[in-house]
Parts: sequence; C-alpha cells; structure tokens
Amino acid sequence: MRESSNDLDTVLREQTGYKFPASHHFVVSRLGITLPFVPLYLVATAVRVDTQRLESELSQLQMAEMAIQGRSYDKRLAKPE
Repeated sequence: MRESSNDLDTVLREQTGYKFPASHHFVVSRLGITLPFVPLYLVATAVRVDTQRLESELSQLQMAEMAIQGRSYDKRLAKPE
C-alpha cells in the first residue's frame, strides 16, 4: 500500500511542478508594473475634462459679469446731476 502512495505522490509532484518560462516572467512583471498606472491615467483624464468644462463655465460667467458691470457704469455716466 505504501509503494502505491509514494508513486502517486511522485506522479502528482511531477505533474504540478510546472515552471514558467522566462518570457512569462517578463510579461507578468511588466503587467505588474503597468497595471497600477491605468487607474491613475483614468483619473487624470477625468480631472482634465472636468477642468476644461469648469474653465469654460467660468469664462462665460466672467463675460456676463463684465457686461453687467459695463451697463451699470454706462447708466451712472448718463445720469444728470
């Protein structure tokens, strides 16, 4: 009974003793290095888009404010004193 269990252990050890080729180690290490940068890139892109949108809204509001201030300044000049 012991002989068959040793043979079975040996066979199982040989079957599960697969080693990665060197090229697999290279690919896995490169993936490990680059994958953390994907979320960083996505966040930076989202922030850039939001910044452009907010800058556009700000410039529109500034132009509207300047137009309102210009009209009120013109009205003060037109008042007879």
